[in-house]
Amino acid sequence: MKNIVFFSVLLITFIGCKKNKHNELIEKIEITRTAMNSNVVGINDSIANIYLSYLLEFNNKYPKDSLVPNYWLEAASIYRYMHQPLPALEIYKKTYMEYPTYFRHADCLFLQGMVLSNELDQKEEGIKIYKEFIEKYPTHFLTPQIEQLIQQMNLTDEELMKQFSKKNEGTIVN
Repeated sequence: MKNIVFFSVLLITFIGCKKNKHNELIEKIEITRTAMNSNVVGINDSIANIYLSYLLEFNNKYPKDSLVPNYWLEAASIYRYMHQPLPALEIYKKTYMEYPTYFRHADCLFLQGMVLSNELDQKEEGIKIYKEFIEKYPTHFLTPQIEQLIQQMNLTDEELMKQFSKKNEGTIVN
């Protein structure tokens, strides 16, 4: 009986400490995010690195937590800010694969295409992802813009300039 009581107290203490560490880490993330967003000059690299480390720590310690997909996308944004598109791409892939019910699931696919085509200059791979997006999300609000983007990605610079010139001529008001 004494062992059961002792074990119960120990278990409650352990769970309490674990929950406190969980909440403490969330608080660190929130405070760091606020500090980063309130910086008038822009994002400070050292704060961004601290923020990223907290996000990654949380995601690795609490992979089943409902905050994890959001934190993954925030981490990917920080990587992109720091001109590190490969880790961002991997995060978008991971989030897309591991969290199919996440409300930003479609965004994860779109962002893969963006990173591939814009930041890694892998236009063909980006187009494949964009086409997958259109196939899987035909009624998504981004689908028409992605279709237009694919068309523009296949144009030469000269063809793009002509296209923009025609649009500008049509919008000139006398």
